[in-house]
Amino acid sequence: MSAERRLVRMAVLLALAAPPTPSPPSPPPAVRPSQVAASLFLLAGRGYDWSTAGYRDGADLPSPPVTFNIRDPPFNAAGDNSTDDTEAFKAVVDAANASPGGGVILLPAGTYILKEPLVVNRSGVVFRGEGRGATTIRIPLSLSDIYNGTWYIDDAGKIHSAWSFGGSFFLFQGEPQRSIRPENRLAFVAGVLPAGAYRIPITSTELFTVGSWVRLYLNDNSTDWGYTGGGGDRRRRRRRLLAGGGDTVTTTAIVDPATGRRLGKLVTRPVDPALLSSPVFVAAMEAALEYGEGDAGLSPAEALAASGIAPPPPGEVSTATASPGTITAWVVSGAGAAAGACTPASASRWATPFGVPLGPYGDNMADSGVVNNTLRRDDISLVARVEAIGSGYIDLDRELPFPIQEGWEGLFLRYLPTVEDGGMEQLTIAFDHEMLPVPPHFTDKGYNAISMRFAANMWLKEVTIVNADNGCFNDRTDKSTFKDVTATVTSRRWVDSLFNQAVNGHHPIFLAHCQSNLVDGWKAARQAVLAAAAVGR
Repeated sequence: MSAERRLVRMAVLLALAAPPTPSPPSPPPAVRPSQVAASLFLLAGRGYDWSTAGYRDGADLPSPPVTFNIRDPPFNAAGDNSTDDTEAFKAVVDAANASPGGGVILLPAGTYILKEPLVVNRSGVVFRGEGRGATTIRIPLSLSDIYNGTWYIDDAGKIHSAWSFGGSFFLFQGEPQRSIRPENRLAFVAGVLPAGAYRIPITSTELFTVGSWVRLYLNDNSTDWGYTGGGGDRRRRRRRLLAGGGDTVTTTAIVDPATGRRLGKLVTRPVDPALLSSPVFVAAMEAALEYGEGDAGLSPAEALAASGIAPPPPGEVSTATASPGTITAWVVSGAGAAAGACTPASASRWATPFGVPLGPYGDNMADSGVVNNTLRRDDISLVARVEAIGSGYIDLDRELPFPIQEGWEGLFLRYLPTVEDGGMEQLTIAFDHEMLPVPPHFTDKGYNAISMRFAANMWLKEVTIVNADNGCFNDRTDKSTFKDVTATVTSRRWVDSLFNQAVNGHHPIFLAHCQSNLVDGWKAARQAVLAAAAVGR
């Protein structure tokens, strides 16, 4: 056999032995497989890919350059623990809010006295100290000291507080986004989908672009009561909150029912109508209506009992309007957990899918009270990025944590948070120590440090909060990082030996209707009513 023929034969044999040419790849499945890590580290029904949690999907926190120094003219803060620096704070926040890019506000080492709450409504505003303990913001008042009538005792002896679930001395406030606003609507979901789907059929792809951020809202007739004529109980509670303590100032003694010892006094003052123009009070009122119990007024004895001495009553969920097949029925039934939804509360008691405000305090380890009118419109949603656009569908960069069933309305809107890329870092917020006449469980005086509402991509980093009723409220604030934050006290704030389970505060951190947030290294250094509370998402 000639050499040429041998080469031809070898080539034929090699060709026969070679693997066949692979066929074109099939399109990706409509549902991604479950995350293996979830089954290893999370309880059943709580699997979800948290790799994108935190600021900018888990990116490192930025360190933008300083824009304003609070000690420089025209602000001229003293930081000497003697001078009232409130006007300097107000001026520098006004300057940052007026700047298109916000700005980093430097607080050099020192102790700055603040006596009024501040509202940030611009992206990019950061309060930066020179180290916690080195830079301290000292707050000698509570919010109820500033806003008369927001903490009072009524004719029946019940204590009422506006500050248990919202309102703070530092409020980062964005604009609410609702599905009923037509200008940002993109398309409706076309069809039913299981939890875990990421390829979403839609009525039109015309307004979508690859790489854009969208929010998917899920509603049906069981969620519409919040904005379409229902919510009578909320209106009644709003009127009670605004009613204050009447037209005159009164004082009532508080006595420990177990020992007969006088603990302090409650002062009742009328509510100032000007409160309705205060974003801080409005934020507190809205949060109280949404997250408070049906009648949050407590007698002094009930406030003591609520601190943990008595076993909590069983939580209840109203299902009066939860017809079979509705979103509310699906949530209450516990199917949310079975479908792989993120559930910070147990499926049997408080099934809480992504964005459902059902089980406030994780497996009912603390008294969650009685919850009525559980779901409102837009309480269930998902923020995601568009990865691909096809014929009649879009691909999202993350899975649905809930299903979309027959009769449920899925609606995509542009995701346009108006406050982003801000926060607080490297400082201490310290309230003056006060012994409490009643423990801060729905009776909070308003020693509240920070709130973030309707914001995104925010952060707290290396912050210490001292002697607070509530450390940080986060309401509908997504994709943010809370890293190395400590809530502590200088000494016990509630010392009665019989009621020592709530000695220091109410919520060191509270997250409500938030998603994709990262809490890393948060420390509640002293015992509070609730070390951490999460409501939905």
